[in-house]
Amino acid sequence: IIPNLLSSIILLILCIFTLFTYKDLLPINIYIIIGIETLVFELTRIFNVKIVDEDEVHTQTYEAIVSQIDNDIESFSLFLDKIILTIDKKEYNEDLSLSIERLANEICMKCDRKIECYQKSKGKLYFFFKNCIIGNDDSFICEHGEEMRRYGRSIGRTTMDKKKYVNDLLSPMLMGVSSILKQFKVNHSMYNEIDYKILYDFKKGIQDYGYSISLFNVIKSFENDYIIEIGIIGITFEIEKNNLENLSTFYLKIPSTVNKKYIKGNKTYVNIIPKTIYEIPYGYGSVSKVGNNICGDNFLIKNLSNKKMIAAICDGMGKGLSANIISSKTLKLIDELTNANMTSETSLQILNTLYYIQDYQDNYTTIDYAEIDKNSGEMLLYKAGAAITYIIHKNNDIEKIENESLPFGLNELVISKKIKLQDDDLILLASDGIFDNVIDVSEFENFILSVKELEPQRIAYEILNFARKAELISKDDMSVIALKIKLM
Repeated sequence: IIPNLLSSIILLILCIFTLFTYKDLLPINIYIIIGIETLVFELTRIFNVKIVDEDEVHTQTYEAIVSQIDNDIESFSLFLDKIILTIDKKEYNEDLSLSIERLANEICMKCDRKIECYQKSKGKLYFFFKNCIIGNDDSFICEHGEEMRRYGRSIGRTTMDKKKYVNDLLSPMLMGVSSILKQFKVNHSMYNEIDYKILYDFKKGIQDYGYSISLFNVIKSFENDYIIEIGIIGITFEIEKNNLENLSTFYLKIPSTVNKKYIKGNKTYVNIIPKTIYEIPYGYGSVSKVGNNICGDNFLIKNLSNKKMIAAICDGMGKGLSANIISSKTLKLIDELTNANMTSETSLQILNTLYYIQDYQDNYTTIDYAEIDKNSGEMLLYKAGAAITYIIHKNNDIEKIENESLPFGLNELVISKKIKLQDDDLILLASDGIFDNVIDVSEFENFILSVKELEPQRIAYEILNFARKAELISKDDMSVIALKIKLM
């Protein structure tokens, strides 16, 4: 019954002892049968009895826990979906989209400048149309501005009765949380995790090499996206970096890079991540609108603790300080979000939720967000009402990413796209204040080609100067981020 050699030996000894001491207790044949069965069992135990391995128990326990967590997440997400079904969540968005379409058809479609206007100011059109309809003030400059406001208010009075939309904010919040939970489950089911035995052998291998480990913390353990934090006593990072990278690559069986985090006393703390093969020098700059001392745009550029880098521009709707506060708060949330070590897809779901909530609260910012993987060279681009993104390739080909349709609803303003980058690519993120001053698009693109070989910081300054010298002069805040992809 108990698959252990000792048990079989005890059984044999017990049979022999009983046979000679209490030989009349059982027939002799019973003792013979027990002895033979015990010997046969020991000879065939390897085929008949599954020995429970401790590692297998740990693996099965881990898989069971993860499966249970996934089921709990899915159940909670379905619960939120049921609540959402009880809320009239679509009425507000549908009414607003139809109202914007009526307004655009009545005014914009008759305007000779509609194509130029859509190209330059597409990110803010939705918010301007919405404000015209619900009666808020807006600073959007258009030769038909007053006419649009009057017609928009008349539409709003007949179609947009706010008393009908009691649950309009609760609905997108619940939908956002539900989407985030679903995405979280998808991420964990799609990505393979590093076997914990490999991680155990890795730690043991570092210690066997002679390093004194004070900390070994697995922050993320996906095969293509891992962060392992290690504290080592009494080393000089610059001297040991190559050794640590070789050990990491050998034990993890994945090319790895070791980055220094910080030094505390005689302990050096490092992060081990997938090998980075690209470096990304960058430049940035911003200029406030003429007459304003405070720029409503804000930007964020940072290398994450893993192999990725992010760059983002937020353009707050409105003027000066109020716009600056809104865009600053949005970027602060993005900053905290990227510190959470969640996957890109989950982060985008959260950004989507943020954008919808901002819309219902009438606190608008456009979001231009780029995340670049320095291992694969892949860029994840998220644009919510944002202006054109330019990618200029080494051979001078120009790729433009923009919203392609009139934004009758908030959904049409949001784009997320993955782009494979190449060595020497130049990426330009900019607020639409830059493009408001571009009269001739071809002239602007030729100018970019003429400066693309400069350092990114110089490129950013040159683009700002080009826009400032335009005949239109700055009617809006201007910001630009220049990123270059360099193969190491």
